[in-house]
Amino acid sequence: LGPVGSTFRGFGGRQAIEVLGRTGGKFDAVICDLMMPDVDGIDLHGWVKDHFPSLERRMIFVTGGAATLRAREFLASLSTPWLEKPFEMEELLRRVAEIAGRPVG
Repeated sequence: LGPVGSTFRGFGGRQAIEVLGRTGGKFDAVICDLMMPDVDGIDLHGWVKDHFPSLERRMIFVTGGAATLRAREFLASLSTPWLEKPFEMEELLRRVAEIAGRPVG
């Protein structure tokens, strides 16, 4: 990506909710694992949809495998990109650039 202002690395859905709430959801993109401790990616997505609807389309989910029916149905319902682990960093950067509207490189 081009110049990056700042990044935040969270360690679970609850922490993501706290940071998103505190910052007013002011992120160009959110990269989110589907399976996280305390609040999973599906529930985080629902929270974002309720509190920051414009951010919902800028979420990218990553998964090591959608093992449950709920997870498979969720991924199938998305209009935004998601990535299966393992993935190439270049692919992640390309997708972030697409949803953030920023050039790669």
